[in-house]
Order: sequence, then structure tokens, then C-alpha cells
Amino acid sequence: MRQGKQYIGQNQLVLLLFLSNLFSYLTYYTPKGAKVGFGSSIVGLVLGNLAALGIGMLYFAIRGRLGHNLGEFLLEQNRVVGIVFSWLAAVFLGLAAVHSVCGFTSFIHRQIYTQTNYLVFLLPFLGVALFGLLVGIESLARTGTLIFALTAVSLAIVLLGTLPNIDPPSLYSYSSVNLGDTATAFWGALRGNIDLLVALLLMQHQEKKSSRVFKKYFFLSTGTAVGLSLLVHLALGPYAATRNYPFYALAVFSDLSVLQRLDSFYLVVWVMVSFVRVVLLLTAMASVLQTAVPQRAYKKTAIVFLAVVTAAAIIGCSSQRIYDLIALLFKSGYPSLLLVLLPVCYLLATVKRRRGER
Repeated sequence: MRQGKQYIGQNQLVLLLFLSNLFSYLTYYTPKGAKVGFGSSIVGLVLGNLAALGIGMLYFAIRGRLGHNLGEFLLEQNRVVGIVFSWLAAVFLGLAAVHSVCGFTSFIHRQIYTQTNYLVFLLPFLGVALFGLLVGIESLARTGTLIFALTAVSLAIVLLGTLPNIDPPSLYSYSSVNLGDTATAFWGALRGNIDLLVALLLMQHQEKKSSRVFKKYFFLSTGTAVGLSLLVHLALGPYAATRNYPFYALAVFSDLSVLQRLDSFYLVVWVMVSFVRVVLLLTAMASVLQTAVPQRAYKKTAIVFLAVVTAAAIIGCSSQRIYDLIALLFKSGYPSLLLVLLPVCYLLATVKRRRGER
């Protein structure tokens, strides 16, 4: 939450975005009545991420504005649009942070320690996340690099442990693709990709700004997501659809006699991935608030937002209905910020540049 500008490397930002995106798959909770076929979900996922890449590239098509994040750029083009966008972005990022905290807590409470009060996990996690926000994005980036390495090792171990259980011929049963299901999966992947908004707002922390951030993020996140999905379905088969947390089930059933209690090891990794996710969202929220309010009011406003996020997380974790409502609000509302405002800001920049040329 520091107001001074901190800079991180391009690859560091990519790794932070990747870990944030990975959180969605590690804590994926199978919804009731899910009917989208596996083949359609994979195609929809790739197309949704490809659309997110296109939106990110559109930002870099705005010439001469690469030194700004999206909020600052809009503020320069139109003050009202910039302020409205910044407030809405801060709200949706706050909702996303609450949703992520609740997702992490629900995973721990439902799957691991079912008899323990959720506050035992929630309050310490929130405290560590707020501390991570206070120390700044440079420290988060350094920590994220280490967490990425540990995560890569853990995923490799899962792969080795599940290879004996993989049935390649079963892949044919998942190969059918339905247009309607693909469209549903496409929209789900796009609207749930809050990391795109985070990237557009944290671009100001890049000394050398380049569209390669989005390209690297796209290939890394999409490749990993497709690989994990294939691994789960090929190793667990129809059993995967019956598990609330499919990838955790895969880790539990990993068949490596050398390492015992693999699920405990992955639990530690997932806690660290969740930490990166929440701190990154809070950092983006704090960053866009600097655009939304005058500098003299920034600290008070940020404290109020963090207090609301904390309270909402405590309330949201206590009720599945409230948790689902929070998910609906942020997933249904925030994409309009990018799908509508990015083309608008591109037009504003073009018109302003042409007027200057005259």
C-alpha cells in the first residue's frame, strides 16, 4: 500500500499473475449441476484466455500511453470516466479479494479441518495478507519467485505420482465439442479472469513496459490449465466429477511411496499460492484507489476499503449463500470494465491524438 513507485521485472509480474490464476484451479470447487463437457470446457478455456490476451494487446495499441496504468490513462482522457472506472475497479478487486479469501478458507475448512472453526484459518491468513500488502510489490515479487519454484516442483511430483494411473485411450471419450457448451466455458473463462484487470493496473510497476507480459502470461497460464485439466480427467476419470476439489483429490491419490502424505505438502504450497493471489488483488485495489481519490484522502480511503474487505471476508466465509453472491457480483460485473471501457479509451486516445495532429 506504499504510495512510492516500486518496480519489478517483467518475468516477476508474469509469475505473480500466473500464481494468481493458478489459485482458481487448485481451489476449483465443482458446482452442482455442472454439465459442460470436458472437450468443450478445454476449447472454451483456450478461447477465453485468447480473448483476454487480445484485450491486453489492445491496451498496448494505445500509442504513447504505456507509462500509465489503465486508470491513469482514462483519467487523462476524461476525468469523470477515469474516476468512475477507478472506483468500480477498486470495488470489483475488493470483491475478488473477498471471494479468494473465502475460497481458500472454504477449501481448508471443507476438505482438511472440517471440525475446526473457520476463523482459526481466516484471521491469521488475513493478517499475513495485509502485512504482504504493506511491504509492497517488490517484496511480493521476490517471494512469488520462490513460491513459483516450489509450486513447479509440487506439480511435477503430482505428475510423476499420477502417471501410472493415466489411461490415454480414455481421452477419446472427452473429445466431443458442443458449440453451446463451448460458449458457456468461453464466457466463464473470460469473466473469471480478474488477473487481466490486475495486469492492466499494475503495469505502472514495470520499468520496461511490453506486451510480452500478456503473451507470456497467456501461454504459461493456458498451458498449465489445460495440462492440469487433462491430468485430472485422465487419472481420475468419471470420479473427478464427483469430487468437490478435483486437483486436491489427485494429489491425495498420487502413488509415490517415496513421499508420504503428499496432500500435506501441497496444502502448504496452496496456502502460499493463495497468499500471492490475495495480496496481488489488494495491491491492485490500493493502486487504483490512488487514481480514484485525492492524495490527501488516499490513506483513509484505503483503510476503509481494507476494513470492508476484512469484514466482508468474515461474513462471506460464514455463509455459502453470501459467498455465492459475492462470486456472482464480481464475475458478472467486472468484465464490463474491460469489454466496454477499453475500446472506449482506445477511441478517446485516437480522437485526442488526431486533434493534436491538426
